Amino acid sequence: MPKPRSRQNVTVEHHDKVAVVRFDRKASLNAFDQQTILELTDVARAFQDDLGTQAVVLAGAPNAFSAGTDLQWGALPRLITLVGPARAKRIVLLCEKMGAAQALDWGLVDELADAGGSVEKALELAGIVATMPAATTRMVKQAVNATACALHKASAYADADQSALTRTYQAAVSARAAFAGKSAD
Repeated sequence: MPKPRSRQNVTVEHHDKVAVVRFDRKASLNAFDQQTILELTDVARAFQDDLGTQAVVLAGAPNAFSAGTDLQWGALPRLITLVGPARAKRIVLLCEKMGAAQALDWGLVDELADAGGSVEKALELAGIVATMPAATTRMVKQAVNATACALHKASAYADADQSALTRTYQAAVSARAAFAGKSAD
């Protein structure tokens, strides 16, 4: 069994049957970097055989959940599943920042919380899940994920390849810089 990496950006707190995974790079609007991705992957693998944890809340930094990263690990297929092809194209191509109400309307978020209360709201929902039979919860999650993600692995290759090919293009670098400088609605 591989030794877990030392974590610089990710912490895990356990609250009975609910775990809170927090990632905070303390820089760059909490954008994912290789270290953070590896740490989150290690944490996710640790939960794979953890039958005591029934729900996981993923929380970002206090100032920003995350500014994102280039499209890797099947991000595009998941986005298409959440919002549909037309909206996914708009999100990826136009790089528009959207308000919370629009994110809710488009299916990118499940619920809205008052400023600073998102983790507490997520813990409330996770607490409800944690009261349900563990085996049933696990089987339902696996069945939904298997059905919703059936083609994700096949299409994720193109999304990772496109990202790798274009990440250093001057136009891509300029677009990311412009996006980071835009103000939110």
